[in-house]
Amino acid sequence: LLVCVFAVPHNSVPLRNVPAHPLENMEKKQRHIPTLAEMIRNQEGRIGFSSEPRLGPFKLSQSHSRPGKHLLTPPDSVWNKVLLPSSSNAKCLDGSPAGLYIRYGSSPTELWVIHIGGNGFCWENSDCLARTQTVNGSSVTWPDRVDEPWGDLLLTSNSPKTNPYFWDANQAFIPDCSGDGWLGQGSVPVPISPSDGANPAKLTQLWFSGHVTLLAAVEYLVTASRSSWTGDVIIAGSSTSAAIGVLVNSVKVREVLIKHSSSSLRCFAVSGWFVPSEPYSSDVPGIDSVLSSLVTRFQAYVPEKCAQDMGSRKHLCLYGPQLYNYTNVPTLIAQARYDTTLMTSWYHVPETVDQDEMELKQYFQQAFQKQLLSSFQNIDGDLDGLFAPACSSVRFSSIRKLKFIDMLGLWCIGELSPQLRRAYDECNTLGCGGGCSNGTVVSEVPEHSTSNEMDANMFNPAAIDEIVKYVDRPGLVLPPFAGNIEKNVKTD
Repeated sequence: LLVCVFAVPHNSVPLRNVPAHPLENMEKKQRHIPTLAEMIRNQEGRIGFSSEPRLGPFKLSQSHSRPGKHLLTPPDSVWNKVLLPSSSNAKCLDGSPAGLYIRYGSSPTELWVIHIGGNGFCWENSDCLARTQTVNGSSVTWPDRVDEPWGDLLLTSNSPKTNPYFWDANQAFIPDCSGDGWLGQGSVPVPISPSDGANPAKLTQLWFSGHVTLLAAVEYLVTASRSSWTGDVIIAGSSTSAAIGVLVNSVKVREVLIKHSSSSLRCFAVSGWFVPSEPYSSDVPGIDSVLSSLVTRFQAYVPEKCAQDMGSRKHLCLYGPQLYNYTNVPTLIAQARYDTTLMTSWYHVPETVDQDEMELKQYFQQAFQKQLLSSFQNIDGDLDGLFAPACSSVRFSSIRKLKFIDMLGLWCIGELSPQLRRAYDECNTLGCGGGCSNGTVVSEVPEHSTSNEMDANMFNPAAIDEIVKYVDRPGLVLPPFAGNIEKNVKTD
């Protein structure tokens, strides 16, 4: 099974004591780790980075070496609900059992794609309480079967025309019903009161159990689903909070797979790559304060070794470059360089400003760009992937003529050439690369044959070479780093 998740090894005690996966080549490759001391200007000391190599390389199983290798056998058309047992302690906000939806693919396939939902964080008890009246905070009204899972997801279609890479995979969807970005350990409920809008006769406490739910759902899939789990597994986080959940929990998910199966794991995260920054202004909290509050409110899980190393600064484990170095799972990081949601919701940069404040906003954006691009230096192009367009959103963007959806699919199935695994727009203004959709939903993939057999031209090497011909140009990838960017980034 192919699974995608994020984890980071650290300085003194690396993650090398994690049992080797039976399908992984444990050949180790030493990597250069930059200090990035400037990234923590408002903190004493520096983020600790691992000097240990990451695991790899990832080996795609022979059970699903390329999509469309067998004739089209339609996958199940619906997703069926499974509620997790109370013994797992997997709960929604209101204490109802968390669960998942499963849609089996065509036979035979051992490829799994596990989607984790992302509904953002409920920072206030009143917001969490409102969610308990919906599917985003309670499983009470979850339907037994759905034609499509809810939420902002990728790769769920069972049509080879719109989802050519994973149309025939087994799929699971784990709804986000805890509002904690899959971080909450759920050991102690949070009391609520009438001042929060609570009705004491109905609900007196909230549960933040996202971390527990994710691991319980994966364990259920591996042990109870109708699959031998000997192939490849991908864990997908397609929004900020889901991406955080993937990055933080990847090592633990990998441990569950190792314990119960012989599957291989990969993951991808869209957005959610935080870098340290000074506050936008004295009137708003900085990202450091926001992440610290997040850890406290949700009793957040972070990789144990990182928590140990950071001590009272546990929230530093949520910064992208720090978290990445505590993972040993192949990961594709997709981060728009002008991510609107990230800038407004997390860094508190106003969407619109008057002329007097425009210079401040532009200055902050440029400083943020340098931090973001500097943090990408450490991403391993042999194992992992990077897609960073100069856009406000990743989903429908492209870099040169390499569409995000194609890079994602080719990387996950092991067909993306090494020189294309770290792609970004080398220019420095919003939309300068010409590959942004400007909010328009464009076709994920071109139209293909509708016959009962997969179009032979769709995945053959010549078709992939055609993509490479357009995008394999100087300046597209970070070989270690693009020259015009390096001039603007100082590392010590």
